[in-house]
Amino acid sequence: MKQDKEIGTITLTPYLPEHLHQLSQFYLPDTQTPFSALPEESLKYCREDCDRNPIVILAEGIPVGFFVLHIGENITPFTNDKKAILLRGFLVDQKHQGKGIAKKALQILPEFAKGIFPNKDSIILAVNVGT
Repeated sequence: MKQDKEIGTITLTPYLPEHLHQLSQFYLPDTQTPFSALPEESLKYCREDCDRNPIVILAEGIPVGFFVLHIGENITPFTNDKKAILLRGFLVDQKHQGKGIAKKALQILPEFAKGIFPNKDSIILAVNVGT
């Protein structure tokens, strides 16, 4: 079994236009695409809805993952909790999977989200299967 060295510093940052080139190179195998949109598709929804906040996962400063923090009225199909944040489109680029990146990103997510949305108190994972 191949053992990849775990990547050290994982940080989260709001999406910036300079991230787009690397995010557009992300790839997911067909077995994963039903569960998460690629960043370019998620960014299109973010441009149409200002309550969708695109976030980039950085490993040593390099974009390796992506997700959206969604607040506001449009999360009601998932929850009626006005203090909740919906986590959507969470993914790690295939070439960086299996290194503990998603786990570390999720560990630092609550504190990161609290810094952006101090009035929110929970994060809910949205998974769209087959849509």
